[in-house]
Amino acid sequence: MGEVWAASIRIWMVLLYRTGKTPEAISVVLTQTVVRGGADVPATAPSSFYLPQKGSECRSAGKEKPGIGPDSLSARHTVRTGFVDKIDRERHIREVTLPSVQPIIPTWRKEPFDGPEWLFEFKYDGFRGLFYLEQGRCRFISRNGNVMSRFEVLGDQVAAVLDVDEAIIDGEVIAVDETGRPQFYELLRVPRSASYVAFDILWLNGADLRSLPLRERRRRLRGILPKGSPIVSEALSVAGRGHELFAMIREHDLEGIVAKRLADPYDPRVRWLKIKNPDYSQKEGRGDLFNGPRQRTARTAG
Repeated sequence: MGEVWAASIRIWMVLLYRTGKTPEAISVVLTQTVVRGGADVPATAPSSFYLPQKGSECRSAGKEKPGIGPDSLSARHTVRTGFVDKIDRERHIREVTLPSVQPIIPTWRKEPFDGPEWLFEFKYDGFRGLFYLEQGRCRFISRNGNVMSRFEVLGDQVAAVLDVDEAIIDGEVIAVDETGRPQFYELLRVPRSASYVAFDILWLNGADLRSLPLRERRRRLRGILPKGSPIVSEALSVAGRGHELFAMIREHDLEGIVAKRLADPYDPRVRWLKIKNPDYSQKEGRGDLFNGPRQRTARTAG
């Protein structure tokens, strides 16, 4: 375990204890792959792009749990009950179609701040992705409303560890190195070690959660995420202490933080604030990477 990783663990322990988290909560956090950066770019997309498309069934959807021997009366009852439950779920799914979701667009803020009504999250340096799971089909939808086909395998893996019938989750697809540090450019090579960091849940098993406050949505998100999974984890965050978190971000050369009001619903009009590390080493050349030749020429000429 590298020196950066070890130092980060010590800072996490201090930070989480100061914010009132229990040792159990600290243990859960430290079993995840911590110290990963973030990026989210605003976009609006046609609603048709947000819905999972036919033919994109998750490979995990056809898996069945081990059965019980047919010689047992209780086993036959269990099988019959499970069959009825499956019919009810399928009937419900046919009647409900997942809504299209317009992501909240974080706005830029220069300086960090503190506030008891605010949640401060790591700004993960990866690709923003809405994860849709419906009728056994799953996929990531990008900030621009495009299907993120290069992360199809990761989508299957996420669906396999979530014990839900249908969901819409907001988060970031990331890749990290052996020390846990974010490596944005590794995502461009379709990494075998990609993972998903979830920071919001908008829909769960027929219930639209977007009108609920953020604190309640995060509670429900934690309820479905597997503990210690290398595939999907909850975004690391701290309530109230933006200055302290931002100082740690700068010390460890991470991208920044995002501030969100705990009482806010999930709505495009809601303001999330992003505060970026001005010295972040991986920001160099990022603009040229995503701007075409014409855009670069026009910018130079202007």
